[in-house]
Amino acid sequence: MNIEKAISDLEESLKSDNKDDIEAKNKVLAEASQKLSEKIHSEQQAAQGQPEESAKNKEKTVDAEVVDAEFEEVKKEEKKDDKKDNKKDNKK
Repeated sequence: MNIEKAISDLEESLKSDNKDDIEAKNKVLAEASQKLSEKIHSEQQAAQGQPEESAKNKEKTVDAEVVDAEFEEVKKEEKKDDKKDNKKDNKK
């Protein structure tokens, strides 16, 4: 069933206020839209698959310059103590 037909069927059942009919038509619409989204997804993957493979073949790797460095982690308490010491030194 195509989606447009499922939508119009659901709209008609909404006018009738029949809960069971509305749920049934809603399920039909959900299934139809699921099939459409699966088709779109597979088409997109197929379209992306071909250029992606050729792009991998053309891809060049660049060696980056890596710098190894050491660092020392400063704890918050030490920073506070340093600030207090600096304030004392500035007052002198």
